[in-house]
Formats: sequence, C-alpha cells, structure tokens
Amino acid sequence: MNPKLRPLLVFHGLDKLLFFAISPNLPYSAWKSGWLSESQLALFFVIQIFCYRLFPLVGGYLADRFDKYRVILFGSVLQASGLAFLCATTSPVQLLIAGGIVGMGGGILNPAIYASISQLANTHSERAFSIHYLLINLGSMLGPLLIWPLFANQALYLLIILAGAFCWLVATAPPQTRSDTPTIAISWFSPSSDRIFLQVLALFASIWACYTMIFSSVPLISSQLGNQFEGNVWLGLNSLTVLCAFFWSAWRNKEPENNATAWRKIIIGLNLTILGILCAGVATHLLLVVLGIVLLSIGELMAIPPLYNFVSKHAPVDARSRYFGFTWVAGAVGEAGAQGLLWAIANPRMVCFISAGILIVFTLSNRSLRQQVEAKV
Repeated sequence: MNPKLRPLLVFHGLDKLLFFAISPNLPYSAWKSGWLSESQLALFFVIQIFCYRLFPLVGGYLADRFDKYRVILFGSVLQASGLAFLCATTSPVQLLIAGGIVGMGGGILNPAIYASISQLANTHSERAFSIHYLLINLGSMLGPLLIWPLFANQALYLLIILAGAFCWLVATAPPQTRSDTPTIAISWFSPSSDRIFLQVLALFASIWACYTMIFSSVPLISSQLGNQFEGNVWLGLNSLTVLCAFFWSAWRNKEPENNATAWRKIIIGLNLTILGILCAGVATHLLLVVLGIVLLSIGELMAIPPLYNFVSKHAPVDARSRYFGFTWVAGAVGEAGAQGLLWAIANPRMVCFISAGILIVFTLSNRSLRQQVEAKV
C-alpha cells in the first residue's frame, strides 16, 4: 500500500469516529433533557442529512478545480467548527445551525477523500476502498457505543487527536501536479449525462434504500415481534458484521484484484443485500431479523467497495471528485425515498419489500454496466 495513503485513511477514520460519537447522540441528549422537542429532533436530522448528502456536489467541484488537500482542510475545519458549536449549544436554533454546519463540512470533504484514495491507491484501489469502508463502520460502532458513553460532551477533546492526524496528513501530502496535456472541459453536472454512471447511481440509491431500513423499518418490525431494545442494536450489528466479514475475507481470500472477481463480488453482494432485507421483511422471529441484517451487511461490504473502485476508474481524471460527489447524492435519493415511503405507507414490511424490489430491477438491468466493469476495474 502507498505509504501516503495511511495518514489519509487514519485521518478519515478518526473523523468518522468523532462524527458518529457526537452528531447523532448530542441531539438525543438534548431531547431527553427536555429542551428539544421531538419535531425539532427530527428537523435536526433532516437538515444535517440534507447538507451531508448534497454538499458533496460542491466539494467534488472544488476538489477537481483546486488542490484536494486544501478542500479536505476546508471541509474538516468547517465540520470541526460545527461539532464544537454543537457541544456548546444551549437552544434549539443553535443546535439546528450547528447540525447544518457539521453536514456541510462533512459533505464538502468526502469527495476529495474518495478521489485522493483512488489516486494514491492506484492498482490496489479496491482494497483501499475496502479498508476505508471498514474504518467508517468501526467509527459508526465505537462512536456511539464507546466514545460517547465514556466521554459524552468531553468527546470534543478528541479533536486534538484528529488535529494531530491531520497534521500528519498534510505533512505527507503528495505535491499537486498539473498535466501539460490539454483536457476536455467538463461541466459541473456532466456526470448526470453519463449513462453507465447513471446505472451505478441507481444501484447506489437502491442499496442505501435497503440499508436505511436498519434505522426505521427493522426496529419497527422487531417491536412488532415483541422485542424492544435500548438504542438501535441493529446499527451496531451491521457494523460488527462488516468488521468480521472484512477480516474473514482478508484472511481467506488470496485472489488478486481483477475484473472477473470484481463483478462477481458486486453481483453476490447485491443478491445478499436483497435476500437480507427480504428476510427482515418476512421475519416472524427475532432470529430471522438478525439473519437479515447479517446478510445485508455482508452484501453491502461486497458490493460497495468494488462499485467505488469502478467509479474511480470510469470517471475522467479531471472530474473524479465530481463523480464521487454524485454517489453521495444517490445515497440521499435512496435514503430519503425509502424513508418517505415509510412515512406515506406506514408499513415497515411493505417498504422492505419495495426497497428489495427496486434493487432487484436495477440488478437485473445492468448488462452494459457489467461490460464496463469487466473492461475497466
């Protein structure tokens, strides 16, 4: 692995650890304390997710026009400022503003991170994206389960460690080079006219539509079966399964990265995701819900890193960050669409079936995407 890739992965892993420790839990703490209403709590997450999923369009454009590490610095400072403000808020309005700042900062830095991983990893980008995905899940598990319970509001002091990791990142950053070869001007929204890439976006949106059921439909189905837990244990099970599956595959799998195995991983991952969310939808016992989350988690680990790897190879070099920015927007479409269905239908099992059905449709209609993956990944 490229030595310059390590500080980037460590930095973003710590960044996600703090994000998942502070951002989801502090608003809940304010709600439990009585100075934030339920509607304001919901509005907080709407504002934050909206910014987090749509500002990658801005971050991707900036990262393609300017030095990627400067964009990472700008997004990181903005997000850290939002987290600091979040820990100091004393009113609902302040909390909502802080949530928006956190979302904007995270949204801006993410495409630059992904494009930098692609650039530095070169021929080992699938493995790099898998490690990156592992670190995100590690943060999403340890943040709410360990950092927040131990440190609560004092978790902000961990920004000192994050600042150290960022200094390491800056000190080892590769020089920004410009090619003397003339390049074709690419517009801000040019990825939206790329037919192959649109198929990738459809898959991303469908995968995230299934994944977001962990936050809503799955807890509701579990409650219907007479099981109510303190906190969202399903998110923890998802992250734990991803971690175990990653280490298991790293130990067992000795195959080199190649086009055939990449496409096979994507297809198996999509099928496992479909099977997992269907298991949750038809569950008549808690064990079937557990099985569904485990299958879905293994599926997303198998499908998502190779898809990110394909995006890094498919996108024009001068527009790579913009392409990654659009993948975040696809996530917003999938998550918001699935949650909107649940709001409109109010039937968690039916929404699971619909989400699985949509993923089935886009999985079966990707012949041209398969050809592209086998040619480029």
